Amino acid sequence: MSDATLNTVTQDPGDFAVQIADQIKTFIVAVTEVSKVDEPEEAVPVLLLQVSQLLLAGGRLGAYEDVLPDERYEPDLGPEPDADGLRERFAALLEPIDVYSEVFDPYEPRKAPVPHRISDDLADLV
Repeated sequence: MSDATLNTVTQDPGDFAVQIADQIKTFIVAVTEVSKVDEPEEAVPVLLLQVSQLLLAGGRLGAYEDVLPDERYEPDLGPEPDADGLRERFAALLEPIDVYSEVFDPYEPRKAPVPHRISDDLADLV
């Protein structure tokens, strides 16, 4: 593929924004619904798929030409929704696999492991 083909953007920015917004809405709805299931065996594959789809949307955003608005102002959308209920449902659902240790630099281990939780990460994304 030539550089001209890679850098040519034929898609309208408005259409692109709608597609990305749809992917994000789908992620939020799917993750919220998955938090209501009872078995981790049902939840984990769907969560993997949804997080992968969100990463794909992020990759598409990174590859798209920057669009600079005339005014560099974004209105405040108000308070963020409270995700504690979602976080608690995921903590209960993923209890056996929820905690993991972050590996920041595999060549220089930390003095103490830093625990993180998948349930916190998912709730923060939503």
